[in-house]
Amino acid sequence: MLKIPHLEPSFFFNFSAGIYVEKRISERKRIGAGISSFNVAEPNLALYATSQEPLPIRNNIHFFSSVPLGSSNFDLMPAGQFQFQGIHDELLIGSAFRYHLSEASLDKRSVQIGFWGRTRDAAYLSAGFTKNNLFIGGSYDFNLSKIENGIRIPWRLGSEHHL
Repeated sequence: MLKIPHLEPSFFFNFSAGIYVEKRISERKRIGAGISSFNVAEPNLALYATSQEPLPIRNNIHFFSSVPLGSSNFDLMPAGQFQFQGIHDELLIGSAFRYHLSEASLDKRSVQIGFWGRTRDAAYLSAGFTKNNLFIGGSYDFNLSKIENGIRIPWRLGSEHHL
């Protein structure tokens, strides 16, 4: 007779930490960089309480900048991020162009479009709209690796929300 083990619910404590420093030279000209670590407590991901499968710490280094292009309403916004976890690493690098529709103090509005690359496997386009400090945008990923989508649909729909 097949014996099914009794599974106890598992709970774990985990935390992340980081720091970001930004120098604002003007409203539109700035540069920033940061570091962060995730899964600092290295929680156990095992399904059974009797085994151990710690989740390795993920470290992240990132930078962002915004530079006005002359006296126009356009800004260049290069950025990058490098993260590593165990034997895995990832480098994201690219830039966005922002066009300021209005710079009035209570009605700041802009649109932006960007192109980004992830080493070894993907590139993506992003676009968005900002009103004051609220950004709404989207992106589309282009798979550049030889890995194929098992579902074989030409597109997917998803969302991500940041507050």
